[in-house]
Amino acid sequence: MDENIKKIIKELASRMNSSGVKWAFVGTVNHLLQGMNVNPNDIDIVISYNDLEKVKNVFLDIDFEIKEFPDKKAQEITFKLNGFEVQICADYEQGEYYKKRSEAGSIKMLNIDGIEVPVFTLNSEIECYLLKGRNEKANKLIEFIKN
Repeated sequence: MDENIKKIIKELASRMNSSGVKWAFVGTVNHLLQGMNVNPNDIDIVISYNDLEKVKNVFLDIDFEIKEFPDKKAQEITFKLNGFEVQICADYEQGEYYKKRSEAGSIKMLNIDGIEVPVFTLNSEIECYLLKGRNEKANKLIEFIKN
């Protein structure tokens, strides 16, 4: 794993862990952390909308933007950290990731150089991709799991 992205992952995990918020990496960083050969161009994190204020307080030292998703299922905080775009999706209760995140076994913990990092299980992420109609991404994960 590229040292710059590893450093960013660890910084984000430290900040998020200190917030007391239930959160998890999803998307290509999640896939990378679970052994896929991918090169993330952004970093995606999911939280509950109810925790948005807590997370904003964790990133007060960073210039961020907040916008609502067009499907009205989430808001998103975006900012740059060491050259990477970070997207923190604050899912409303009707959002796919919110529902999936609430299920037992949908998140697992990884240890990255002594820092606990929550990630969506690949099967949970497949289910979310399928619900969102992102079949190509789901199929890539299915193939990875098979192999």
